[in-house]
Amino acid sequence: MITHAEPFTGEVLKRFKQSHEPQLRRMLTRCGYYKELRKSMGFEVSEPPIKDDGTLIYPTDPNRNDVKLCALVAVAHIGVIKKRKQELVEVVRANAHQSWGFMFYLTFSARDKASTEKPQTFQAMIFCEDSAEEPNGNYYDVTPCYIRLKPSDK
Repeated sequence: MITHAEPFTGEVLKRFKQSHEPQLRRMLTRCGYYKELRKSMGFEVSEPPIKDDGTLIYPTDPNRNDVKLCALVAVAHIGVIKKRKQELVEVVRANAHQSWGFMFYLTFSARDKASTEKPQTFQAMIFCEDSAEEPNGNYYDVTPCYIRLKPSDK
C-alpha cells in the first residue's frame, strides 16, 4: 500500500505504475494542466483532464454572445484608461470557470479607432453573471476584474 508519507520515487513509483496505470496517467496529465494554469494565469490552458470538476478553467467558444459582450466591456474599459476610443478586432481565445456566473479569461485584440497602428493583444479576466431580473436571460452583470497587455511569448 502506498501512503502519502512515502516518497513518490523509485520502487514506490514502479508499484504505483503497475497497479494504477490509468490513475497515474490522469494524475500526471492533471499536474501538467495545473502547470499551464499557473504559468498563464488561466489565459492559455488546454482542455482539463477531468470533466465536471467545478474548480477547473476550460476553453470555451470565443464566438459566444456573453464572451463577445465581456470583450466589448474590456475594450471600453481600456478606452477609458487610455482616454481614446478603442475597437474590438477579435476574440483570440476564451477560457471560462463556472461558479455563480462565469469568470472569463479572454485574450483579444483591440486597436485605437483613430489610429492606423496594428492592434494590440490584451488579456482580461471578466466576471459575467446572468441576471435573474430578466426572464429571457438577456441581461448580464459584467465586471472587469483584471486587464493587461498580453505578455510577449518568450
